[in-house]
Amino acid sequence: SLSFVVPPGKRGVSITISEPSAIGGMLIAGDRIDVIALFDKELAGTEKAVTALQNIEVLAVAQAAQEVVPPAVSATATPAAGAVTASVDARGVRPTEAKAQPQARTVTLALTPAEAALMALAEQHGKLWLSLRAYEDDRTVDVPHVDLLSLGVLPADRRPR
Repeated sequence: SLSFVVPPGKRGVSITISEPSAIGGMLIAGDRIDVIALFDKELAGTEKAVTALQNIEVLAVAQAAQEVVPPAVSATATPAAGAVTASVDARGVRPTEAKAQPQARTVTLALTPAEAALMALAEQHGKLWLSLRAYEDDRTVDVPHVDLLSLGVLPADRRPR
């Protein structure tokens, strides 16, 4: 079950993707990404791109999920009842035969509850693009929002006054 690879304190949250918005269909479970949210003029006053989340773990692409590492099980006897309880610490790893899925329409991400709410709102009101991180790059950086004015492509008659 996918629930065995969701890290503690996180939630598995699926978002809708297309081939271009998901690294050309080359994304695979186990990759780490940044999520960019695009908002239109009607909502944001001008077309705007915001790096909403950084260093996010991809749990699954379509139905190809991370594989569960055989869990470490520690057994402890409960003296009062004589019962044995097991503690399971499961984790996920990239599938051994991971393949790109250019036809995939969903990606499941490991998000905190607050990040999950942010993604639901961003997906409802904008478009999401995924940006692939280099292997072992876990740095977060301050990324200012970008709009057409900051790109220098907004015509003079459309600039805010």
